[in-house]
Amino acid sequence: MLAALFGASCRPQVEDDGEDATSAFERKDIDKEWVSAASGPWGTLEYRRFFLPLPQTWLHQAPAPEPAEWDIPDTTIEKLQAIIAATPLSEEERRLWRETCRVEQKGSAVRVHPSDEFRWALQPKSRAMLYVWLSQFPENQAQNFPFCYPAADFDDWMRDHHLSEQLSESIRRLVYPVGISICFADLDLINKQVTDKAMREELLSILYRRPYCEVRVRIDQKTDLNALSTYWGEWHRVERVKRKLKETLGNQPQAHTYLANILPPLPRSLLNTYPAAPKNPSDIPPDCYWTAFNFFNRSPDNRFADTAFMEEALAKYHDRVEGKPRYGDLLFLVDASGHPLHGAVYLADDFVFTKNGGHFTQPWVIMKMADMKSCYPQTTTLREAYYRWNPQKTRPKSS
Repeated sequence: MLAALFGASCRPQVEDDGEDATSAFERKDIDKEWVSAASGPWGTLEYRRFFLPLPQTWLHQAPAPEPAEWDIPDTTIEKLQAIIAATPLSEEERRLWRETCRVEQKGSAVRVHPSDEFRWALQPKSRAMLYVWLSQFPENQAQNFPFCYPAADFDDWMRDHHLSEQLSESIRRLVYPVGISICFADLDLINKQVTDKAMREELLSILYRRPYCEVRVRIDQKTDLNALSTYWGEWHRVERVKRKLKETLGNQPQAHTYLANILPPLPRSLLNTYPAAPKNPSDIPPDCYWTAFNFFNRSPDNRFADTAFMEEALAKYHDRVEGKPRYGDLLFLVDASGHPLHGAVYLADDFVFTKNGGHFTQPWVIMKMADMKSCYPQTTTLREAYYRWNPQKTRPKSS
């Protein structure tokens, strides 16, 4: 089953813990400036931020979008019309809703067939209110799982593509703000403007690419390698990390090592790769919790893909962190109601190791905290909750 979950570029069982990953993770093709991060017990970090494209072979597997249908359970047409009447839409938006959108009762639910004209006419604020409301119902997949991007960097995301100016502007018309995120949920509308296969693949490559960071540790002859190794050598890896740092520095005045080089074998093998689409519907793909709980495991334990097993392991073997987080801590993003939306691994400063969901279009990457949060659009601020494995408690054995 495991082989079916990983792409060919992944090496989920890495035995060589001294492998140099520099060649695999350095972007030699782009001359981009390194940015200094905050210093701390993790040392001095520098990073560059890029967008990771979806592999070409994965683009062929992306299904064509279905026509838009909005389902509202446990309601009536009269109740829905009352909700729309109370929503602050413009007069033109209300007119198009009345005249062009078809509404039907489907048992105890109401189904809306929104017209293209109505959706094109929605202003960003109106679209945000309507789509956020629709997202509370799991039947509305497009609104539940929109394409999401950091609002502060939306212009960067829209650069460096070969889309026509018309198509690019159409995307800008259809995006909407939710908290720190910019969202897009109308792929079927945009798809009608796509004229050939090459254009469709270019569109999907833009929509699916994800921000990630290339991070390196700067060291010099004054660096306390013992302290640095202690921070990055959690789970009995201090001597391995120290040896790597010493080999990198040698007699040079200063040097850099990519963070990938001192990560544990499993996350190092997964970094900047995508999982393969499951071949069998019964296969549970690796998600954020599988990723977080397997971070220090040499061989992945697939039981962590099961939410019930993950929650049991969290309660039994981990303690809530009340102070500052440290490398290897489990990080959960929690909404206003206290519901966890996502799990990741804290690295240093505001860098995390994450896979944002179980879908095969979500890669394993190092991200800035804000970029990760933007993948989970919320109208309220997400809270961070950290947990740390307690060595006094017995760890679950891999099956």
